Amino acid sequence: MIADQNHINKNLKYKIIEEIVAKMIDTKQCYIRRKNSHWQDARAHHERALQLYLMTYVARTEPGIMPETALISTEHLDGGLFEAQFSYVGHGVYQYVDESQNTVSIMMAEPAIVSHINRITD
Repeated sequence: MIADQNHINKNLKYKIIEEIVAKMIDTKQCYIRRKNSHWQDARAHHERALQLYLMTYVARTEPGIMPETALISTEHLDGGLFEAQFSYVGHGVYQYVDESQNTVSIMMAEPAIVSHINRITD
């Protein structure tokens, strides 16, 4: 009986987290930053891959535990697959390692915030 209630509570918690992530994605845009550059608009496959990582790994992580690093695959806009190793950096920033072994920062943020960050780091 208690185990059933714990299972129900855990599923409810995950559902609430998924709704919060979905709302965050609705109000923010996806941005990437490659080495020695500013934050720029991400392409659709970058955003799809980040959403998969957020929903599959980050949303299901217990509070206080770092989300695990994971290989994410999604369709590439130019054809084929976009595959990258995603991991959590901190403060809503993630990174992925692409097929050329380049580390790229990626985040969901409001355009005004990204504009402000780019002005500061210009």
